[in-house]
Amino acid sequence: MPSPLRRWLGRIGVGSEEGAWEDPRLSAQRSTADKIAEASDRQYVVLKGTIRSVSEVQRATANWLEAQLDDGTATVTLVWMGRPSIPGIEPGRVLKAEGRLSDADGKRKIYNPLYTLL
Repeated sequence: MPSPLRRWLGRIGVGSEEGAWEDPRLSAQRSTADKIAEASDRQYVVLKGTIRSVSEVQRATANWLEAQLDDGTATVTLVWMGRPSIPGIEPGRVLKAEGRLSDADGKRKIYNPLYTLL
């Protein structure tokens, strides 16, 4: 029988995997997505994680949107070039992102990733 908390969460429409208090490492272990910590440079990856921060980066020609994605094993910066903002891309949001991982100067990034808001 589910705990009272799980029953209550079910009534308000929050599934067991959607709790904001969940440890992201547990989510990464249950996911079929790649783990950021295990991915190598130039590898095509499918990642699932939580956005920790979002910032707009000023460029000479067009602003870029950068978001830090955390899957519980490591973080990666998602970069959308020429996009100062994207509706739904905000801290605390869970998403699936895919693209080719770039590891330059110890900074892991994916440029213009495909994404699905979860």
